[in-house]
Amino acid sequence: FILVAPRSGEATEQAVAHILAAAGSRLVVIINPRMGNTLPVQTCMPAYLLRPLSIDYLSNQFARETSRAAACLIRCYPHEWSVLVDPSRAGEWSYVGRFTDCPAPVQLERMVRDGITLARDRSAISTVEGA
Repeated sequence: FILVAPRSGEATEQAVAHILAAAGSRLVVIINPRMGNTLPVQTCMPAYLLRPLSIDYLSNQFARETSRAAACLIRCYPHEWSVLVDPSRAGEWSYVGRFTDCPAPVQLERMVRDGITLARDRSAISTVEGA
């Protein structure tokens, strides 16, 4: 079954729920759902998900101003959830880890923080070695 751009509305939601029930264990593809966060949509797994994140952090314990970094949570079904960071926001993304299930905010924050710290430490080491 392939559904293209189903819109919000009680009749549409009932129709989508009926199709999902009728499909049983067969694949149902919903392209560009426009139904908001309704129950039929919540039961589906995203085929491709990209969540850009912006992070403010103190670069060290003496910092008075926050630094900005970028991070991204990405998933391409059926693979795991991957986390990428770009500590300097210069387009230099690095892979920092993955989750088997959708991470809780606390788990994601911890992985992003550790990834930024690791990337920053690597940058400091390469700067010292290059000097």
